[in-house]
Amino acid sequence: MLLAFGLTMGLSLLGNNAWGQSQTPQNSNSPFRLLPNYEHVCAYANQMPVYRGGGVNGLMELIEKNRPTLPPGAKALFMSFVVDKSGKLTQPRLITVPSSTSIPSSTYQEVARMLTRMNDFVPGQQNGNPVSVSITVPLIPVDR
Repeated sequence: MLLAFGLTMGLSLLGNNAWGQSQTPQNSNSPFRLLPNYEHVCAYANQMPVYRGGGVNGLMELIEKNRPTLPPGAKALFMSFVVDKSGKLTQPRLITVPSSTSIPSSTYQEVARMLTRMNDFVPGQQNGNPVSVSITVPLIPVDR
């Protein structure tokens, strides 16, 4: 329950229409490339996804140990992603504040390395059925 509250209230405040910048490199082997999304993605589920590497504390510990470099001119850096029905992290996007800040390729590379170290999630559930859920986490919070 704490994970659901933390991810929903504390980490997903930006929602799907974030006020920050979302960029996607065009490199076809980048984990940030845009993929077609044919499934409904929930912003909230009755049972939110749980990170298999220790819940919200384990996820935040992984981020702390692998914190990327803040892009020049940015005040904060967030990552939005979808945990699909099988618990896999998909569709990662980086979001900067302010939105006019560009994200260098080195930051994408740092985050891509972190993504390779991440465990899967226990998928979210809605009415007993697995669902895809969108989550936003702070990589470098504004008030650090």
